[in-house]
Amino acid sequence: MKLLYIGYLGFNNIGDEVCYESFVQSVNRWSTTVEKIIPYDIKKNAGIRHLLSTESIDAVILGGGSLFQGDIFLSLAEEAISLGLPIYSYGTGIDYLTENTIDQYRNGEAFEPQTFFNDRRIDTKRIKNVVDALTYTGVRGPLTLQFLKGLTAHSDSIEIIGDSGLVYTPEIDNYISDNYLMDLKTPIVAVNWGTTFNKLFGSNEESLENQLAESCMYLISKGYHIVIYPMWDKDIESCQKLYGLINNNKHVTLIPEVCNSSQVYSFLSKCHFSINIKLHANILSAAATTPFIQLAYRSKGFDFALSINQYDNTIYTHSKELLKTVMEKEKNFTQYRRKYTKALKKEKETYIKKHKWMIENFFNGNEKSEKMLSLKGLRHIINKFL
Repeated sequence: MKLLYIGYLGFNNIGDEVCYESFVQSVNRWSTTVEKIIPYDIKKNAGIRHLLSTESIDAVILGGGSLFQGDIFLSLAEEAISLGLPIYSYGTGIDYLTENTIDQYRNGEAFEPQTFFNDRRIDTKRIKNVVDALTYTGVRGPLTLQFLKGLTAHSDSIEIIGDSGLVYTPEIDNYISDNYLMDLKTPIVAVNWGTTFNKLFGSNEESLENQLAESCMYLISKGYHIVIYPMWDKDIESCQKLYGLINNNKHVTLIPEVCNSSQVYSFLSKCHFSINIKLHANILSAAATTPFIQLAYRSKGFDFALSINQYDNTIYTHSKELLKTVMEKEKNFTQYRRKYTKALKKEKETYIKKHKWMIENFFNGNEKSEKMLSLKGLRHIINKFL
């Protein structure tokens, strides 16, 4: 069996890369029939039909990230549907939901967003058509689940499988410790910073940056060493600026490069806690069972946080109380560290079971998975005529 994995790959963004790496890792662990996973080359954007001229493809994986609303990903999914290829959603999500929509969900109210964050246009009709045709719909979190339920009559077939990065468990890679933190004995707080090009709640990265610098200075006064790290090459300049704002070379280390997923994971596993703006910095911290404070710059951050019961450790980027939050959480993470790490470990184990079930039931070529595939295919054929 050969699988085509679709994601935003090849742009030196660790978040998208770790979703792919985690999927490969899961397939290697639990599938007996997948012989090859083909990462779609989004830079070439040759199309699936073109790939089929040189490569056989048995199924398409719509991977991690907020792919449901990306035009290129919807187009690829539509092409796969037209070619009769089964498509699987593997932790895919939705983003750009408004703060009001998140509040509606938190209050237990049904929501059907009419507008989205930053007036972003979302083609709900195309999303509905793709979701209706999916062989399996495993989504990132409850906000995505609720959103999709409002679009399709087949909502019972949609389930939260979680972000694939959460089940990532690589071999230890001490590159960061060996190259940047030699002989450091002080407890570490990892700080991920970067740019959203001001597409964040509050539309004011500068204000958040100043609050983050102030919070880092407080943590230094408490005896911590701050390590600033990027998740994307376009974040390096922002990390350098934050490093300059704190202006404390003795107690702050800047990692001026994008390290790979296993290096970041291994580094985070050794930290007391982390503060992160990029979604997958938080996800890798959770995967490493290191407590984190998430600076949720868009709804995808809350989608993830709600999926693992970490809403209380997640704040909006327009908050004016970051320092207060950091002071409170530092105290809690120190006093009740075992409770936090145990809770993250439990969430990870829960989602590992979900991913294992999905791989074993769809990509093992056994009688059970073949039966499930045939039933799913029959349902979609019937639905075309209803």
